Amino acid sequence: MESVYRWEGETQRDDESLLTAKTLSRRFDAVAACMCELHSYAVLEILAQPIVAAGGDRSVWLGEEEG
Repeated sequence: MESVYRWEGETQRDDESLLTAKTLSRRFDAVAACMCELHSYAVLEILAQPIVAAGGDRSVWLGEEEG
């Protein structure tokens, strides 16, 4: 994907890859720390999105994993 952003007072345009990772909320801090350690960016964007609904077998699996 192409990202357009401001960095050090200037508009930048770069090709980037988007990573989507699924984990349990209790593991977020560990996953975020690992990503920060491995990535070269000075400011790494790591976002958490709560699941407010899930259809079919996904909701059963999530309930078992959160247990």
